[in-house]
Amino acid sequence: YFFFLLFPSILWGVDVGDPGNLETEIINANAGNETVINFSNTISYAQNFRPLNVDEKFENAGRSFTINGNNYSLTTGGSFRGFFVGGNPASISTGKITIRDLTIEGATARAGNGGNGAGGGAGLGGGLFVNKGATVLLNNVTFTNCSAQGGNGGSAGRGGGGGMFGNGGNRGGSAGGGGSLFANGGSGASGNAGPGGGAGINTAGQNGSGGAAGNGGNNFVGSGGGAGNSSGDGNDGIEGGGGGGGRLQAGATGGTGSFGGGGGGAFGDGMTTGGPGGFGSGGGGGEQDLGSSNIFGGKGGFGGGGGGSPSITDGGDGGFGAGGARGRTGGFGGGTGSGGTGGRRRSYGGSHFYYRKWDFRPK
Repeated sequence: YFFFLLFPSILWGVDVGDPGNLETEIINANAGNETVINFSNTISYAQNFRPLNVDEKFENAGRSFTINGNNYSLTTGGSFRGFFVGGNPASISTGKITIRDLTIEGATARAGNGGNGAGGGAGLGGGLFVNKGATVLLNNVTFTNCSAQGGNGGSAGRGGGGGMFGNGGNRGGSAGGGGSLFANGGSGASGNAGPGGGAGINTAGQNGSGGAAGNGGNNFVGSGGGAGNSSGDGNDGIEGGGGGGGRLQAGATGGTGSFGGGGGGAFGDGMTTGGPGGFGSGGGGGEQDLGSSNIFGGKGGFGGGGGGSPSITDGGDGGFGAGGARGRTGGFGGGTGSGGTGGRRRSYGGSHFYYRKWDFRPK
């Protein structure tokens, strides 16, 4: 005689029942320590969760794991996004994320607002954003009342462009830094004391102060851009850092934000340019000294708004899906600065957005 024991189909793994548990197990799964995350009940959340399949430098982690909703819901009141999958598109992407038997309800991708005169960020993928190169399998997943909202463009001024989720810094007396993928850019100090630094990928940029530029914010874990000195350019951000602001030099330039980092603001005498933002980040604003001309706002990266400028024609262009600065062309999503074209705060991918190729912006 032969006997067969029939078991129901079970995904063995770790159970989660609240937002804190879910965040912890996402971190563990990103590190390769979990393969299945099982919902034990509906989870209501009021936070943005760690992106899936990324390491501490926001590179693609190459992990494969499953989020099993067990027919429960992940629900929020409309102020927070759902899942963000994949890191720096330039890094090698391997692994696969599977999401099954889950309802994602009320999630919102709310883009960052531009600082004074700068473009707002792009509202993309309320319930789910899948980055370029990432692989996601959805099985019996429902999106309910999810939305995406482009950021506002700022009124006249020299602010930093908004990022996909972070706000651009405002002009004080000097230019503001660009907002990053997840954090806010620094504002310029009053009295032209120093431009703001670009935000790091997950850390706000420093405000300008004390006659020197603001540093770029830190990471995920990466380093920020260094400050410009009393006669120098801002340093570029590294490993997720925002660019530092440039200060008081003919041809001063704000530092370039690395992947996810906002561009630094710039303040100078002569041709001066705010730093461009990295992926998902706004460009830094440009500011003039003593009536100088040729002052340019930095360009936004993918999803980032352009930085503002004193001139209505010299703000930075917005990246894909983001608004241009005052008088400049943006992508299709974020709000433009006054007098600009493009965005108008339209939103795309309320339920989900798949980033495959971003070179769709107007030429």
